[in-house]
Amino acid sequence: MSRLELGSEWRRLGRLIRRGRYRRELREEMELHRDLLGDPRRFGNDLRLRERSQEAWGWRWLEELGQDCRLGLRLLRRTPGLTAVALLSLALGIGANTALFSLTDAMLLRPLPVQHPEQLAQIYLRAPNSPRTSPTFSNPLWEQFRGRQDIFQSAFAWSSTQFNLQQGGEENLAQAVQASGNYFSTLGIAPVAGRLFGPGDDTPGCAAVADISESFWQSRFGGASSAIGSTLTLSGHPFQIIGVTPASFFGVEVGQRFDVAVPLCTEAITAARSLLHEPQGWWLSIMGRLRQEVTPQAAAVRLAVLGPRVMAVAMPATMAPATRARYQSERWEAQPAALGMSRQRRQYGRALWVLLAIAGVVLLVACANLAGLLLARANARRAEIGVRLSLGASRGRLIRQLLTESVILSVGGAALGVGLAAWACAAVQRLLHLDLRLTPDARVLAYTAALAIGTGLLAGILPALRATDVGLAGAARTGAPRPRRHAGGSRGIVAAQIALSLWLLAGAGLFLRTFSNLMAVNTGFDPNRVLLVKMMPDAARPPDEVLRREQTAGLDLVRRLPGVELAAQSFIVPTSGLQWDNSLAVVRGGANSASVPDAYFNVISPGYFATLRTPLLAGRDFSAADRPGAPVTVIVNQTLARALFPHGGALGQWLQQGSGPDQDGPPTQIIGVVADAKYDSLREAAPPTAYYAAAQSWHVFATTSYELRSPLPEPELEREVRAAFAASAPRASFQLQTMDAQIAGTLRPERLLAWISGLFGGLALLLTAIGLYGISSYRAERRRQEFGVRLALGATSGSILQLMLREAGWLLAWGAGAGLLGIWLGTHWLQSQIGTLLFGLSAGDTVTIVAAVAALAAVTLLAAARPAGRAAHANPMDSLRQE
Repeated sequence: MSRLELGSEWRRLGRLIRRGRYRRELREEMELHRDLLGDPRRFGNDLRLRERSQEAWGWRWLEELGQDCRLGLRLLRRTPGLTAVALLSLALGIGANTALFSLTDAMLLRPLPVQHPEQLAQIYLRAPNSPRTSPTFSNPLWEQFRGRQDIFQSAFAWSSTQFNLQQGGEENLAQAVQASGNYFSTLGIAPVAGRLFGPGDDTPGCAAVADISESFWQSRFGGASSAIGSTLTLSGHPFQIIGVTPASFFGVEVGQRFDVAVPLCTEAITAARSLLHEPQGWWLSIMGRLRQEVTPQAAAVRLAVLGPRVMAVAMPATMAPATRARYQSERWEAQPAALGMSRQRRQYGRALWVLLAIAGVVLLVACANLAGLLLARANARRAEIGVRLSLGASRGRLIRQLLTESVILSVGGAALGVGLAAWACAAVQRLLHLDLRLTPDARVLAYTAALAIGTGLLAGILPALRATDVGLAGAARTGAPRPRRHAGGSRGIVAAQIALSLWLLAGAGLFLRTFSNLMAVNTGFDPNRVLLVKMMPDAARPPDEVLRREQTAGLDLVRRLPGVELAAQSFIVPTSGLQWDNSLAVVRGGANSASVPDAYFNVISPGYFATLRTPLLAGRDFSAADRPGAPVTVIVNQTLARALFPHGGALGQWLQQGSGPDQDGPPTQIIGVVADAKYDSLREAAPPTAYYAAAQSWHVFATTSYELRSPLPEPELEREVRAAFAASAPRASFQLQTMDAQIAGTLRPERLLAWISGLFGGLALLLTAIGLYGISSYRAERRRQEFGVRLALGATSGSILQLMLREAGWLLAWGAGAGLLGIWLGTHWLQSQIGTLLFGLSAGDTVTIVAAVAALAAVTLLAAARPAGRAAHANPMDSLRQE
């Protein structure tokens, strides 16, 4: 555009301002044009200056970007309502993604905070033809492997445990790690204070020394240097503190931070029954730093040869040949351990990936919502954009300006979302009882920045292209009709929102129903109003008979408590995570016949089934007659009775645990059959289970649990228990927990999926409602004159309302149809991805999908009803006067 043409355009705009009804608006537009293009009197000078300074293009680009940012901020301040809605939508979407990525990064992606974590590898055992691996070994296996291995520069073994810091009374547990002497040196950890134990501290008959974590040092000793050399009592035994580990080091198990680390040899001091010399005590994990010259392939070849040799030496000679052959057939594998080991990773890993995908869909809904708002805003700015084009601005320059405004919104939303993410991470940690360091690192910050920029560009590109596709004739008239090809853009965005929201609602419904199904599953016992009291012996384990008398005395004590209706004793509490299993066979005439390769066992007192309200189906319960010296008795559940005696007649039969040299205990006679009850998990069917009488058990376990059924409120009953043990057994250590709380703890992954997916589904529904409300209001405003003419010609308000709701119904039909098609096409893939996370239903559950469609339809029609009502009841004369 020449200077003459530019001056003519400015004079034309001046005339429009003097005689037009949009005087104030056009004056503001002229001010914006001056900001964007400069004063027209200097236009030629600026043009010549640009031609002479091509070498300063980079600086000019930054200067123009700064101008775009300043102008974008001014324009966004003029529309506070739209800006607030956009920022809130983006803050929720980006904040949810940042929070879940922070959790996923900390648990699944972040390397261990040690030197060169990429060099670490962990040893696993894999049974033939099995996809599962086991990370646990016995101490004899570790000692044989340590002396024979040549693939690691240095290796160590460790096990996580807990130590009681109290001497009697309710337990105060410290998380601990028992590790071999090369633990810290292999990982390259240096002390903050004192020294860290080494190979010289891990020898038979070693001294009781301990290193503590920096957080434990601060919380218990206030960070005082006098802590080094002081004594710390662990499970009743004094340990000397010799050093403090760095704050960044939490161990090699992600999600589980240790307070105390002790040499492996001290297990003989703290354990009631030491496993150091037990060939079948599987409690240690092995990790090491590979030699530089050893490739993963070479390590696999070496372990294939070394593993069976180590097994052959470490297994006792008395082991049955079949059992020895089974152990020796297991394959030893070395897997990369840069990310550490985590039981919680196996528990929550799939759930976190699913939630991260759900959060990504929520962000897409927020993007669609922002794009719809920007489309409506761009249509209102048609006059401004037309004027800029007429004054010589290029389309590309205007697209960049509009995209800058969109990115400014997304960056602002990301800034708000970071605060929301910090709160959400803390809430999820409390919900799941995770011990993770969620400080943002470079990956999290880069992820959030990429989300902010990508969201701004994705949401802004379509509105920018549509807004700049105007002719010069649209510069002065805001009411000029838009090309018909533009009408479907906003409708398509809303339909896409509806489809995405349907996916999210269906997913939320699946996880909510899974959680509901698990909570309603028939456990075989009644956990309501049951308090669990877990008892631990004194520091020095007494002989078995003394321990048995102490446990019986504890049961008599809790039975006498006021308000206790029933009480019982057991070694394993259902769903507690403890297991005791072995093979079990029927004994007839000294020969075994029918057998179960893997049955589960428990040791209980009389009254156990009555306390937990598990029905006794046949025979009798244990009684005082089942005492030492009498024939050993057993009660079996339905599943075990059907497996061993498919035609009935279980009562009176004799069973033997184990086989051959591996037989465990004497033959036992069946005296009763009880209903099936869950043993380890609510998801799994009740396994074949046998119950032994506590008075006759050949195993006397150091720990035991009491189940107390009482109508008293939980706090009152707990006070009674604490007072009773303080008076009668002051040195006894115990833990208190309701059975309901224990079961709820096993459902944390399902609760996480249900709560967060439900929250995201509701958020997507809200964003969809906002988007539909905005597009309905926008279309009603654009068709205001049309509706005025219709009303003036005799149309009723009901017909206008019906017309608007029909359009909303079509949007719902398009969006829901696309969503249902996506669900139908992806059902098999979804089943393969999330099938293991569901319980009692499939990924294509019809009831859930129908409920999601109904909820979406209700919200969609409600969002469209208010704009439709305003359009139907507008004054036709006001509408006809509108230019």
